[in-house]
Amino acid sequence: MGDTASCVCNSDRTPQHKDDAAAGMDRFMVDTGSKSPRGKSNRHRTGSTPRPTPRTPRPGETLAQRVARLNLGKVCADDDADEDAIHRALADGKAAGLAAFELAEATELATRTSRRRMAREALAAAMASREEEALRRALFLADEAALDGREVEGALALIEELEGHAEGGVAATGRAKAVVRLELAIKSRGQQELEEAIEEAESTCLGMKSQRALLAEARVTLKMVNARRQAAQDRRNRELATHES
Repeated sequence: MGDTASCVCNSDRTPQHKDDAAAGMDRFMVDTGSKSPRGKSNRHRTGSTPRPTPRTPRPGETLAQRVARLNLGKVCADDDADEDAIHRALADGKAAGLAAFELAEATELATRTSRRRMAREALAAAMASREEEALRRALFLADEAALDGREVEGALALIEELEGHAEGGVAATGRAKAVVRLELAIKSRGQQELEEAIEEAESTCLGMKSQRALLAEARVTLKMVNARRQAAQDRRNRELATHES
């Protein structure tokens, strides 16, 4: 009878022992995989900052490709990354045989970074020369490169100072006409009028703060007009789809 009870108890325990053994093996495998060269576990203590999880290698991915993808991710995470670092990451990606779509984001970032560098160089040269047209061209490059407004404050102040001493001319007349056209286009809220007024204003390289503020207002107004037109078009498309169904 005692033997029978013993057998029954042992049979009940067996699955639990197996589970415990498997769990212990899992823990052993996890600990073994996270051992340091000295044999100490590298698992984090409670409350410590977790380390970033390494990216899982793709099937057939070479070491060079994995490193290249990691480097591209790092430079693309910083929109103001070092230009040389971006080009190195792109060169490594091309050498590793990465596809063009994997290099696209870094390529666009390299273009933006290059534009910012050229705009800053142009601003510095124009400020040193104190030539009004050079300042306006530099401001145009700064607009295209989307530089922070604080970076162009000095150039704007200098242009206003130079314009205060200037007697006018063809360029000044053209800028005055562009400003009037911007004001009319903003009031009309017409898409074509806004597009043409913005294009003309950009070609004249407006330099005074009030003029640039007006140009910025025209750009925002155009975006609003386009968004409303798109929303109206989407609504019509939904209505047509509803009627057809």
